[in-house]
Amino acid sequence: QSSFTLASTFSIMTSLYPSHHGMKTVFLDTLPDNVLTLAQALKNNNYNTFFVGPTQDNQLPLDKGFERGFDEIIQSEDGSGWQEGVDRMNKNTSLNKKTFLVLHTYAVHDPYVTGYTKHPYTSDNYPDIALTSDEYFAFTDDFYKMALKEFQERIAASDTPESKQYNREIYQNLIGAKTLKDAETYFVSLPEYEKYSLYFNRYFAHIDKNDPKQVAYIRALYDERIKQLDERMSGLLRLLSTQEVSRKTMVVITADHGEEFMEHGNFVHGINAYNTVTTVPLIVMLPDRKKITITSPVQNIDIFPSILDALGIPPSKQAEGKSFIPLAGGNPNIADWINVLIHKDCPIKEFKNIRAARCADWGLYENTDTGVTELYDLRADPGELINVADKHTDIVTRLRNVIHQKLDTGAKNPPAFPPWLDEKKRKKIINEGYF
Repeated sequence: QSSFTLASTFSIMTSLYPSHHGMKTVFLDTLPDNVLTLAQALKNNNYNTFFVGPTQDNQLPLDKGFERGFDEIIQSEDGSGWQEGVDRMNKNTSLNKKTFLVLHTYAVHDPYVTGYTKHPYTSDNYPDIALTSDEYFAFTDDFYKMALKEFQERIAASDTPESKQYNREIYQNLIGAKTLKDAETYFVSLPEYEKYSLYFNRYFAHIDKNDPKQVAYIRALYDERIKQLDERMSGLLRLLSTQEVSRKTMVVITADHGEEFMEHGNFVHGINAYNTVTTVPLIVMLPDRKKITITSPVQNIDIFPSILDALGIPPSKQAEGKSFIPLAGGNPNIADWINVLIHKDCPIKEFKNIRAARCADWGLYENTDTGVTELYDLRADPGELINVADKHTDIVTRLRNVIHQKLDTGAKNPPAFPPWLDEKKRKKIINEGYF
């Protein structure tokens, strides 16, 4: 439903478009009390519910609604806690208790730190591009100088007294450190949102985005991270493959967004809503179901109602998605079964606000900041490179009407930022904000 984690993940968990669940801005938005989450729906039907993932992540805020309905939350930054979650589920299965288990990972995410392995997809080597977490987070003398310059710029750009004082305190503590190690100790203690852009910018400063070989190298590292996760998933699925568990278990594997490698002039995600950043895998395993490939486009908001449908639980009245389970039992190639809506909405005026509708054949993108409309023929141009909006005004009108019908009802206006967040920092939080 979006190309960034906060909005898209809450769409999965609520079956609501981002404009309706309202979770679009980190720090500020809180899920309305009357919105039911998937975990709550299953808990209400006597499921024991677990979340295994990061507990200090502002994209999955455990104090603003993501925690609702989970009986237990298990800390796991890199999938290390998955085994504990699976053990809980297997124990419940042996006791004939119903379980809902969510396993989360950022393994396939920037930075693409694969480790020093024999890279299966590239033979190139760029020593300045970090391959390990230690390299990515290294607090070198150059990084220290970079941090000092950054906070000097933040002081100058601060547009409130609170923000200016806040950034000045950070700068003074850094410049006043007696040793590089002391400066590192203080810097590491800062909130993640203060540090993220510095690490991120240093990493990508070593990548020449105009060099096709380097772009291909970064893509190869990303592919390697996918392979590494596949191997981990293979082991996980073996744990679920015992007859007692597999005959009672539904497995859903998906993602909240994709990734871009200069196809539209950018790296990573969150900047636009093209196929590259909004098309994600969706693999569903159901007991006693034959393998089938569904080519009709479905949405993140369809996952919630599909799980309830498969489990025989009445649908949630709030759901804006619909179950795709019938597709698995009928014609999996129903043309234009549903329009796929992507809503990228941020309160910073310079940042792209994109509303989009996609169906099997067409992709429409409206930039509400610039007024630019783009239409792509997905059959002839799956890479979305040739804008044909002027040639197919009837398609533009039809998909635009879908956007207005689906997204303009009940839209929630973003609240104001707190005064200590100056404009520059707001842009960083929105544009680069992974924590």
